[in-house]
Amino acid sequence: MAIDSALAAIGFLVLVLIAYAIAIVLQRGPIVTAAVTVTVIGVPLMMSLFTADPQAGSVGNGDAVFWVSIAAYLVSYLFVRGTRGHTLYIGLAALQLWSYAVVKVEPHLGDAATNRILGGARSIPGLVVPPSRVSFNTVGAVSIVFGIVYLLLALWCDRTGRHGPATPLALVGLVVSLVAIAAFAPDAKQIGSGLLLIVIGLAVMVYGGKTERRFTTWSAALAAGAGAVLVVTKLLESSNGTVSGFWLMVLGVVLVALGALLRAALDEPDDMARAQGMQQPTQPGTIRPMPLT
Repeated sequence: MAIDSALAAIGFLVLVLIAYAIAIVLQRGPIVTAAVTVTVIGVPLMMSLFTADPQAGSVGNGDAVFWVSIAAYLVSYLFVRGTRGHTLYIGLAALQLWSYAVVKVEPHLGDAATNRILGGARSIPGLVVPPSRVSFNTVGAVSIVFGIVYLLLALWCDRTGRHGPATPLALVGLVVSLVAIAAFAPDAKQIGSGLLLIVIGLAVMVYGGKTERRFTTWSAALAAGAGAVLVVTKLLESSNGTVSGFWLMVLGVVLVALGALLRAALDEPDDMARAQGMQQPTQPGTIRPMPLT
Protein backbone atom coordinates (compact mmCIF):
# COMPACT_ATOMS: atom_id res chain seq x y z
CA MET A 1 0.00 0.00 0.00
CA ALA A 2 1.34 3.43 -0.95
CA ILE A 3 1.92 6.02 1.77
CA ASP A 4 -0.79 8.29 0.37
CA SER A 5 -3.35 5.48 0.40
CA ALA A 6 -2.33 4.48 3.93
CA LEU A 7 -2.70 8.02 5.24
CA ALA A 8 -6.09 8.41 3.54
CA ALA A 9 -7.26 5.07 4.96
CA ILE A 10 -6.17 6.08 8.47
CA GLY A 11 -7.95 9.39 8.01
CA PHE A 12 -11.20 7.61 7.12
CA LEU A 13 -10.73 5.24 10.07
CA VAL A 14 -10.41 8.17 12.47
CA LEU A 15 -13.45 9.82 10.90
CA VAL A 16 -15.53 6.64 11.30
CA LEU A 17 -14.44 6.23 14.94
CA ILE A 18 -15.37 9.84 15.68
CA ALA A 19 -18.77 9.29 14.06
CA TYR A 20 -19.42 6.22 16.21
CA ALA A 21 -18.30 8.11 19.32
CA ILE A 22 -20.74 10.93 18.54
CA ALA A 23 -23.58 8.46 18.03
CA ILE A 24 -22.80 6.60 21.26
CA VAL A 25 -22.63 9.78 23.33
CA LEU A 26 -25.61 11.68 21.87
CA GLN A 27 -27.72 8.60 20.98
CA ARG A 28 -30.38 10.54 19.03
CA GLY A 29 -30.98 13.66 17.01
CA PRO A 30 -29.91 15.05 13.62
CA ILE A 31 -26.22 14.95 14.57
CA VAL A 32 -26.52 11.22 15.17
CA THR A 33 -28.23 10.79 11.79
CA ALA A 34 -25.30 12.58 10.17
CA ALA A 35 -22.87 10.36 12.09
CA VAL A 36 -24.67 7.25 10.82
CA THR A 37 -24.30 8.54 7.27
CA VAL A 38 -20.57 9.05 7.84
CA THR A 39 -20.18 5.45 9.02
CA VAL A 40 -22.02 3.91 6.06
CA ILE A 41 -19.88 5.86 3.59
CA GLY A 42 -16.62 5.78 5.53
CA VAL A 43 -16.36 2.03 6.18
CA PRO A 44 -16.27 0.85 2.52
CA LEU A 45 -14.02 3.76 1.50
CA MET A 46 -11.66 2.96 4.36
CA MET A 47 -11.51 -0.72 3.41
CA SER A 48 -10.98 0.14 -0.28
CA LEU A 49 -7.96 2.24 0.63
CA PHE A 50 -6.56 -0.27 3.14
CA THR A 51 -6.71 -3.11 0.59
CA ALA A 52 -5.66 -1.10 -2.47
CA ASP A 53 -2.51 -2.01 -4.37
CA PRO A 54 -1.62 0.91 -6.69
CA GLN A 55 1.39 -0.94 -8.14
CA ALA A 56 -0.84 -3.77 -9.32
CA GLY A 57 -3.53 -1.35 -10.47
CA SER A 58 -5.99 -2.64 -7.85
CA VAL A 59 -8.40 -0.18 -6.25
CA GLY A 60 -9.21 -2.54 -3.40
CA ASN A 61 -10.07 -6.10 -2.45
CA GLY A 62 -13.74 -6.47 -3.34
CA ASP A 63 -14.35 -9.38 -0.96
CA ALA A 64 -12.88 -7.51 2.00
CA VAL A 65 -14.79 -4.33 1.19
CA PHE A 66 -18.11 -6.14 0.85
CA TRP A 67 -17.91 -8.40 3.89
CA VAL A 68 -16.39 -5.89 6.29
CA SER A 69 -18.97 -3.32 5.24
CA ILE A 70 -21.89 -5.74 5.64
CA ALA A 71 -20.57 -6.90 9.03
CA ALA A 72 -20.14 -3.29 10.19
CA TYR A 73 -23.67 -2.39 9.08
CA LEU A 74 -25.27 -5.35 10.86
CA VAL A 75 -23.27 -4.88 14.07
CA SER A 76 -24.13 -1.17 14.05
CA TYR A 77 -27.83 -1.90 13.53
CA LEU A 78 -28.05 -4.61 16.18
CA PHE A 79 -25.63 -3.68 18.96
CA VAL A 80 -24.01 -0.22 18.89
CA ARG A 81 -25.75 2.30 21.11
CA GLY A 82 -26.82 5.34 19.12
CA THR A 83 -26.70 3.61 15.75
CA ARG A 84 -28.84 0.67 16.86
CA GLY A 85 -32.12 0.49 14.95
CA HIS A 86 -31.15 2.81 12.08
CA THR A 87 -32.68 1.04 9.10
CA LEU A 88 -30.26 2.65 6.64
CA TYR A 89 -27.83 -0.11 7.66
CA ILE A 90 -30.32 -2.84 6.72
CA GLY A 91 -31.03 -1.31 3.32
CA LEU A 92 -27.37 -0.88 2.44
CA ALA A 93 -26.45 -4.35 3.72
CA ALA A 94 -29.17 -5.88 1.53
CA LEU A 95 -28.03 -3.83 -1.46
CA GLN A 96 -24.38 -4.77 -0.88
CA LEU A 97 -25.18 -8.47 -0.57
CA TRP A 98 -27.13 -8.46 -3.84
CA SER A 99 -24.46 -6.53 -5.73
CA TYR A 100 -21.77 -8.85 -4.34
CA ALA A 101 -23.65 -11.91 -5.61
CA VAL A 102 -24.17 -10.34 -9.04
CA VAL A 103 -20.49 -9.44 -9.37
CA LYS A 104 -19.48 -12.96 -8.31
CA VAL A 105 -21.65 -14.71 -10.91
CA GLU A 106 -20.74 -12.18 -13.62
CA PRO A 107 -17.31 -10.67 -12.88
CA HIS A 108 -17.25 -8.92 -16.28
CA LEU A 109 -20.45 -6.99 -15.64
CA GLY A 110 -18.51 -3.72 -15.43
CA ASP A 111 -16.99 -4.32 -18.85
CA ALA A 112 -20.42 -5.07 -20.29
CA ALA A 113 -21.87 -1.89 -18.81
CA THR A 114 -19.00 0.11 -20.29
CA ASN A 115 -19.61 -1.58 -23.61
CA ARG A 116 -23.27 -0.56 -23.61
CA ILE A 117 -22.52 3.01 -22.54
CA LEU A 118 -19.64 3.57 -24.97
CA GLY A 119 -20.78 1.29 -27.75
CA GLY A 120 -22.03 4.21 -29.80
CA ALA A 121 -18.71 6.06 -29.54
CA ARG A 122 -16.41 3.61 -31.30
CA SER A 123 -15.27 6.27 -33.74
CA ILE A 124 -13.50 8.26 -31.01
CA PRO A 125 -9.72 7.96 -31.61
CA GLY A 126 -7.98 5.87 -28.98
CA LEU A 127 -11.21 4.58 -27.45
CA VAL A 128 -11.19 0.87 -26.73
CA VAL A 129 -14.61 -0.59 -25.98
CA PRO A 130 -14.30 -3.87 -24.05
CA PRO A 131 -16.20 -6.84 -25.41
CA SER A 132 -19.41 -7.87 -23.69
CA ARG A 133 -18.96 -11.29 -22.09
CA VAL A 134 -21.89 -11.17 -19.72
CA SER A 135 -25.04 -13.27 -19.63
CA PHE A 136 -27.66 -10.75 -18.59
CA ASN A 137 -30.10 -13.63 -18.06
CA THR A 138 -27.81 -14.84 -15.27
CA VAL A 139 -27.82 -11.35 -13.75
CA GLY A 140 -31.60 -11.31 -14.02
CA ALA A 141 -31.98 -14.75 -12.43
CA VAL A 142 -29.80 -13.84 -9.45
CA SER A 143 -31.54 -10.49 -9.07
CA ILE A 144 -35.06 -11.92 -9.17
CA VAL A 145 -34.15 -14.46 -6.47
CA PHE A 146 -32.79 -11.72 -4.22
CA GLY A 147 -35.78 -9.51 -4.97
CA ILE A 148 -38.27 -12.20 -3.98
CA VAL A 149 -36.30 -13.13 -0.85
CA TYR A 150 -36.11 -9.49 0.27
CA LEU A 151 -39.84 -8.95 -0.32
CA LEU A 152 -40.69 -12.12 1.62
CA LEU A 153 -38.43 -11.00 4.47
CA ALA A 154 -40.15 -7.61 4.44
CA LEU A 155 -43.54 -9.33 4.62
CA TRP A 156 -42.36 -11.49 7.52
CA CYS A 157 -40.99 -8.45 9.36
CA ASP A 158 -44.29 -6.60 8.93
CA ARG A 159 -46.33 -9.56 10.14
CA THR A 160 -44.14 -9.94 13.23
CA GLY A 161 -44.26 -6.26 14.10
CA ARG A 162 -40.77 -5.38 12.88
CA HIS A 163 -41.86 -2.52 10.65
CA GLY A 164 -38.50 -0.73 10.78
CA PRO A 165 -36.37 -3.24 8.84
CA ALA A 166 -39.33 -4.12 6.61
CA THR A 167 -39.21 -0.68 4.98
CA PRO A 168 -35.68 -0.88 3.48
CA LEU A 169 -36.14 -4.56 2.62
CA ALA A 170 -39.32 -3.78 0.68
CA LEU A 171 -37.67 -0.88 -1.16
CA VAL A 172 -34.51 -2.83 -2.06
CA GLY A 173 -36.58 -5.88 -3.02
CA LEU A 174 -38.66 -3.83 -5.44
CA VAL A 175 -35.61 -2.10 -6.95
CA VAL A 176 -33.71 -5.39 -7.37
CA SER A 177 -36.76 -6.99 -8.99
CA LEU A 178 -36.98 -4.13 -11.49
CA VAL A 179 -33.27 -4.54 -12.25
CA ALA A 180 -33.95 -8.23 -12.93
CA ILE A 181 -36.67 -7.32 -15.44
CA ALA A 182 -34.28 -4.91 -17.16
CA ALA A 183 -31.67 -7.67 -17.38
CA PHE A 184 -34.20 -10.08 -18.91
CA ALA A 185 -35.45 -7.45 -21.38
CA PRO A 186 -33.14 -8.27 -24.35
CA ASP A 187 -34.47 -11.84 -24.49
CA ALA A 188 -37.92 -11.33 -22.96
CA LYS A 189 -38.67 -8.60 -25.51
CA GLN A 190 -41.35 -5.98 -24.96
CA ILE A 191 -44.30 -8.26 -24.20
CA GLY A 192 -42.29 -10.52 -21.91
CA SER A 193 -40.89 -7.56 -19.99
CA GLY A 194 -44.37 -6.08 -19.72
CA LEU A 195 -45.83 -9.31 -18.33
CA LEU A 196 -43.01 -9.56 -15.78
CA LEU A 197 -43.70 -5.98 -14.68
CA ILE A 198 -47.40 -6.75 -14.32
CA VAL A 199 -46.86 -9.91 -12.27
CA ILE A 200 -44.23 -8.44 -9.94
CA GLY A 201 -46.06 -5.12 -9.70
CA LEU A 202 -49.35 -6.75 -8.72
CA ALA A 203 -47.67 -9.03 -6.17
CA VAL A 204 -45.82 -6.16 -4.50
CA MET A 205 -48.93 -3.98 -4.71
CA VAL A 206 -50.95 -6.56 -2.77
CA TYR A 207 -48.19 -6.76 -0.16
CA GLY A 208 -48.01 -2.98 0.12
CA GLY A 209 -51.77 -2.66 0.45
CA LYS A 210 -52.03 -5.36 3.11
CA THR A 211 -49.26 -3.78 5.21
CA GLU A 212 -50.43 -0.17 4.59
CA ARG A 213 -47.20 0.83 2.85
CA ARG A 214 -48.27 3.67 0.59
CA PHE A 215 -45.01 4.32 -1.26
CA THR A 216 -44.50 0.59 -1.89
CA THR A 217 -48.07 0.26 -3.16
CA TRP A 218 -47.85 3.30 -5.42
CA SER A 219 -44.47 2.27 -6.84
CA ALA A 220 -45.67 -1.28 -7.52
CA ALA A 221 -48.87 0.02 -9.14
CA LEU A 222 -46.76 2.27 -11.37
CA ALA A 223 -44.62 -0.72 -12.38
CA ALA A 224 -47.71 -2.83 -13.15
CA GLY A 225 -49.23 0.03 -15.14
CA ALA A 226 -46.01 0.46 -17.12
CA GLY A 227 -46.06 -3.26 -17.85
CA ALA A 228 -49.63 -3.02 -19.12
CA VAL A 229 -48.62 -0.13 -21.39
CA LEU A 230 -45.73 -2.17 -22.81
CA VAL A 231 -47.97 -5.16 -23.57
CA VAL A 232 -50.86 -3.19 -25.03
CA THR A 233 -48.72 -0.90 -27.17
CA LYS A 234 -46.89 -3.90 -28.61
CA LEU A 235 -50.12 -5.79 -29.37
CA LEU A 236 -51.72 -2.73 -30.96
CA GLU A 237 -48.58 -1.59 -32.77
CA SER A 238 -49.29 -0.76 -36.39
CA SER A 239 -47.11 -1.72 -39.32
CA ASN A 240 -45.14 1.54 -39.08
CA GLY A 241 -44.33 0.97 -35.40
CA THR A 242 -46.83 3.45 -33.92
CA VAL A 243 -49.86 3.06 -31.68
CA SER A 244 -52.86 5.32 -31.54
CA GLY A 245 -53.09 7.64 -28.53
CA PHE A 246 -56.78 6.74 -28.36
CA TRP A 247 -55.93 3.21 -27.24
CA LEU A 248 -53.60 4.55 -24.55
CA MET A 249 -56.46 6.66 -23.21
CA VAL A 250 -58.68 3.58 -23.23
CA LEU A 251 -56.04 1.67 -21.30
CA GLY A 252 -55.82 4.46 -18.72
CA VAL A 253 -59.60 4.40 -18.21
CA VAL A 254 -59.55 0.61 -17.87
CA LEU A 255 -56.79 0.73 -15.24
CA VAL A 256 -58.67 3.37 -13.23
CA ALA A 257 -61.87 1.31 -13.43
CA LEU A 258 -60.02 -1.84 -12.31
CA GLY A 259 -58.59 0.08 -9.36
CA ALA A 260 -62.05 1.27 -8.32
CA LEU A 261 -63.52 -2.23 -8.65
CA LEU A 262 -60.67 -3.71 -6.63
CA ARG A 263 -61.14 -1.14 -3.87
CA ALA A 264 -64.87 -1.91 -3.73
CA ALA A 265 -64.27 -5.68 -3.72
CA LEU A 266 -61.81 -5.41 -0.83
CA ASP A 267 -63.97 -2.84 1.00
CA GLU A 268 -60.85 -0.75 1.61
CA PRO A 269 -61.38 2.56 3.45
CA ASP A 270 -60.18 5.80 1.92
CA ASP A 271 -56.64 6.81 2.93
CA MET A 272 -57.70 10.28 4.03
CA ALA A 273 -60.57 8.94 6.11
CA ARG A 274 -58.19 6.52 7.81
CA ALA A 275 -55.67 9.30 8.49
CA GLN A 276 -58.39 11.50 10.02
CA GLY A 277 -59.46 8.62 12.22
CA MET A 278 -55.92 8.32 13.55
CA GLN A 279 -55.88 11.94 14.77
CA GLN A 280 -56.52 12.43 18.45
CA PRO A 281 -58.83 15.22 19.69
CA THR A 282 -56.94 18.23 20.99
CA GLN A 283 -57.76 21.23 23.11
CA PRO A 284 -58.41 24.55 21.35
CA GLY A 285 -55.19 26.41 20.62
CA THR A 286 -53.01 23.29 20.57
CA ILE A 287 -51.24 21.81 17.58
CA ARG A 288 -52.85 18.68 16.18
CA PRO A 289 -50.28 15.91 15.52
CA MET A 290 -50.01 14.71 11.94
CA PRO A 291 -50.38 10.96 11.31
CA LEU A 292 -47.35 9.05 10.17
CA THR A 293 -47.55 7.82 6.61
